[in-house]
Amino acid sequence: MGLESVEHQDLTMSKTTANLRPEIKKRIAQIECMTLVQNQEVMMDCVSERSAGRMTTCEGNALRRALNKRVGILRQDLVA
Repeated sequence: MGLESVEHQDLTMSKTTANLRPEIKKRIAQIECMTLVQNQEVMMDCVSERSAGRMTTCEGNALRRALNKRVGILRQDLVA
């Protein structure tokens, strides 16, 4: 992925997260330092919350992007 696409992705992410509730923003910040197991637990919690209607689609998508980004970082650390 080139620098332009990373910058575009960051810009898109910041636009999307601007409209989120503070609790969701806090969870995204916490995801950035989680282990893979913790990441999986959060993912399952998100599925439950989304199914129960306690989370909007936008919030679920923002958390999913943060979780996927963290998995990518963890994958890079394993390969390096």
